[in-house]
Amino acid sequence: MFLAAGCGMATTPSNDAAMGTDSPSFTDARVDDSGVGPCAYVDTLDRTCASDADCAVGLHQTNCCGSSVMIGLRSTQQSTYASSESACMASYPACGCPATLPTTDSGETVTDTGAVLAACVSVGPTMVCRTYVTMRPPNGR
Repeated sequence: MFLAAGCGMATTPSNDAAMGTDSPSFTDARVDDSGVGPCAYVDTLDRTCASDADCAVGLHQTNCCGSSVMIGLRSTQQSTYASSESACMASYPACGCPATLPTTDSGETVTDTGAVLAACVSVGPTMVCRTYVTMRPPNGR
C-alpha cells in the first residue's frame, strides 16, 4: 500500500527493520526540533499478535488534506494510539485539498470504516495485525 501525501508532506510506507518484519511504516516528512515528526508514534506501535482477537483497527491521518490509512495494531495499544493520533491530527494545518478515501493494509479502498477488520497474519517469522475489508491478508506477506 502506497499513499502519496499532498501539501508538500510525504507519508511513505516502508519496511519496519526494528521489528524484523515487513510491517507497514508511515514516516512523516514533517519534523519538530527534536528531529521527530508528531506522527512518528505510529511507527512505534506494537502490531504483534498471536490471534485475530489480539488485533484492533486504527485510522491514521497521513496528510493535511485529511487522507488516512486504516492500520492494524495490537489491541493493548489502543489508548496510546488514541492519544497520539489526536496530537498527530492536530499537527496538520488545514490546507483545503480533498481527502482521498482511506486504504487498508491489504490495499483495499475503504468506503465504510466500520467494515474494516484486523487479522493476525504471519510476516516472515512474526505474527502481525493487518487491516482488510474483504481480502484477508495472506500469511507470508
